[in-house]
Amino acid sequence: MKLILSQDVPNIGKKGEIKDVSDGFAMNFLLPKKLAILATTKNVQNIKAAEKIIAKKVEVKVAVYQKIKNTLDQQTLTFSGKTSDKGHLFQAIKIPDIIKATRKNFNINLEEKWFVDFVALKDLGKHQVWLQLPDNKRVLILVKIEAL
Repeated sequence: MKLILSQDVPNIGKKGEIKDVSDGFAMNFLLPKKLAILATTKNVQNIKAAEKIIAKKVEVKVAVYQKIKNTLDQQTLTFSGKTSDKGHLFQAIKIPDIIKATRKNFNINLEEKWFVDFVALKDLGKHQVWLQLPDNKRVLILVKIEAL
């Protein structure tokens, strides 16, 4: 009997695969536990349509991540603020500040979870901020801090 797996089944296959299994295994185990559905023409078409939609979404996300990398890699964001006698900012530069600056300067939205090992910046000078995008691309943003 041909079935489409609804979930990953050990030693059988992964979700979305079409498998040919014995009638008894299908009727007594896979179908009652809703681990698979019958591989009718309509169900196969629905699975293929869903796969196309997922592939399109992935393609769009990859394009967005590539745009972020191409736009932001090696770019410098400049911040200024009041400093102490020792050259430290009274108010540190944090992730939301960098997100706001990239949105304003480059029209790009970043997520906090993309920042790698970020520590709030309080010292004057240039600092490196690394992003790890979901497609495993790394982006370096340079943050320059100046005194007012």
